Amino acid sequence: MKIVEGDCGPVTADPPLAGRPFSGGGGKGSGNGRGTFHKRLGPIDFTASLKAGINAVRHNLMIVMLFTVMSNVLVLAIPIYLFQISDRVLTSRSIDTLIMLTVVIVGAIILQAMFDALRRFVLMRTAVEVAAQLGAPILSAAARASLQGNGREYQVLGDLQQVRSFLVSRTLLSFLDAPIAPVFLLAVFLIHPHLGFIVVTTAILLLILTQINQRITATPFADANTAQVKANLHLDSDDA
Repeated sequence: MKIVEGDCGPVTADPPLAGRPFSGGGGKGSGNGRGTFHKRLGPIDFTASLKAGINAVRHNLMIVMLFTVMSNVLVLAIPIYLFQISDRVLTSRSIDTLIMLTVVIVGAIILQAMFDALRRFVLMRTAVEVAAQLGAPILSAAARASLQGNGREYQVLGDLQQVRSFLVSRTLLSFLDAPIAPVFLLAVFLIHPHLGFIVVTTAILLLILTQINQRITATPFADANTAQVKANLHLDSDDA
């Protein structure tokens, strides 16, 4: 038995197997045929699909956040290594101490690279899962709505692609790294208060420049996105 979703239209039945006569019953309901029957499903539950996608994102982001914390903590291994060389190796001139510290720091760097690769892989799989959960329902809804519209409904597929691109972008990783920034700031203050104040001042200046850049570029970017949407709709209407 084949399952056909919604109003997809007719589906060609499989040919009868060799050596088996095919009989559609001739409208008499004989039931002797070997044909393929088709059953149409009801409408897709868009709310359930959306909840499944959100739950997948939430669960995977928790895993990514765990890898992010461990990866950022291991970033401190290199400064600690340099301080230990200045404090222990240069004063004692011990080769054994240098070798042990080097082995430890190499292991920490390898772990940090592994955690970073794992979180990127999880985000990539999250983007694929979101597209799989929401792609078919969105396409089905857009196809149904376009029957009474002008094809503009298909633009939502582009929005889904933007969500997928955001999940694998560096921007999301920066948002996840931001909560760990106070840990690094505290480490800098522990090294020397003057260095801590320099870092804080620099961060404030970067924040101000970011806000200025956002205000300057927000309107041009919005106009460009609007023009791109209109161009896509115009292209779709020409193709139709």
